[in-house]
Amino acid sequence: MTAVKMFLEKWVANEPAPDDWCYVYNFKDPNQPTKLKLPAGLGNVLKNDMKLLVTDTTQFLVKTFESEIYTNKRQSIKDKYDKQQAELTLSINEKAEKESLLIKQTPMEVYTIPLKKGEIMTDLEFDKLPLAEKQLIQEKQTRFTNEMDYALKQQRILEKEMGKEFKKLENEIATLAITEITDDICNKYKDIPDVVDYLKNVKNDILENLTDFLLAQKEKFEELSVRENEFSKRYQINVLVDNALKKGSPIVIESNPTYNNLMGRVEKESLMGSIITDFTMIRKGTLHEANGGYLIINAADLFKNLFSWEALKRAISNKEIRIEEISEQLGYLTTKTLKPDPIPLDVKVVLVGSP
Repeated sequence: MTAVKMFLEKWVANEPAPDDWCYVYNFKDPNQPTKLKLPAGLGNVLKNDMKLLVTDTTQFLVKTFESEIYTNKRQSIKDKYDKQQAELTLSINEKAEKESLLIKQTPMEVYTIPLKKGEIMTDLEFDKLPLAEKQLIQEKQTRFTNEMDYALKQQRILEKEMGKEFKKLENEIATLAITEITDDICNKYKDIPDVVDYLKNVKNDILENLTDFLLAQKEKFEELSVRENEFSKRYQINVLVDNALKKGSPIVIESNPTYNNLMGRVEKESLMGSIITDFTMIRKGTLHEANGGYLIINAADLFKNLFSWEALKRAISNKEIRIEEISEQLGYLTTKTLKPDPIPLDVKVVLVGSP
């Protein structure tokens, strides 16, 4: 096989290196990682750019949310709604006082207590009242309970509106920060539409999950690995094939053509008793390495691996590399796994064997 490789090297020396291939998080369906094609050498450049994007965005947001301007704007919103809630509370208390009632609130409930000459009426005093007067007080309490329920409902509405204004303020500030950073990177990759679309999805995802984003970066800094698995990884780039150092088309020899070695695999790991995986655990096969060039395999070794032979024929026929587990092909039940985008295949396979 070495002789065949030496022969092919004379032909491919002046050919251009094939593209890099990456897998990224699919924001619409995390179980189907998205592929990205970039010119040779740009895969790791994008990976580093994404690291800088996340770091710069985090630093800018933290600095902005700690600034006096943001604090004053947030306080202004809070003061506005605090004033409205205070007016609502004052109004309901004044109504209660006119009805000779006192409003009491506990963590569990809100209720009224009858007053007598401005003082709380004791149970003994209430029991001594004529029946008609007792009924009148109880009717007032019942009627006022409905008013209190309405007031509490209005307070909850005000709290929700205040929360929405806080969220709007945060998004406005975050949008300015992230847009400036992502626009710079988008301009760098303007000739690669799929990368530009991915960066726009990153921007939108950060804005939609602003609290989780900042919390994840904080916990990542504090080295809390569980959170890293849950959220932070979605902004990473899995460089599957890096052709930065390639000169000419690749020539790859596969001496052990097992199914996983040829087609690639999705690794899994155990976390707190569960088996987990994500797009950063997708690993390439030699078909990925040889894509755009030549793959040399010993025919006898290949035919000994039935699944490899069938998968190779299917990949060549369909002109794509699809990473999937053997159990899925056989129709067996298996644990939930990823279904990465298939990668277009352009390869020449050289089978070597004895006559």
